[in-house]
Amino acid sequence: MITTEDAKLAADCGADAVVISSHGARVVDGTQAAIEVLLAVVDAVGKRVAVIVDNGFRRDSDVVKAMAPGTSAVFIGRATLYDTAVGGGVGVARAITLFTEEVDRVLALRGRPGIAGLNRDFVVLPPAMQRDGADSRKS
Repeated sequence: MITTEDAKLAADCGADAVVISSHGARVVDGTQAAIEVLLAVVDAVGKRVAVIVDNGFRRDSDVVKAMAPGTSAVFIGRATLYDTAVGGGVGVARAITLFTEEVDRVLALRGRPGIAGLNRDFVVLPPAMQRDGADSRKS
């Protein structure tokens, strides 16, 4: 989903989590990026359901930025895809270990003991994430 309205509907219907994803804009071009609607969705339903975000998170610092607003999880599929091709299950396990270590390093360098120490003030957000409302681009 990519709108606060969809996230609210899912929460109202009893969902345990919502996944914010534009499917990499492969399905419909011109849609908002998941990161652009993240704050509004977390504000709208983050206290009722887990908010998970997808699309383009390839580095440890990307994950930290995405987690700062209160996101429950970040999908990093492509980041592990290459390791799967080369090393199968062992490659994926190694990729996840490295990614976790890198996230921990970013947090330590910023003086945070873990993800729980993050908040919106931790990261300078790009202008697209600072806008009011998730659906600010109207056609």
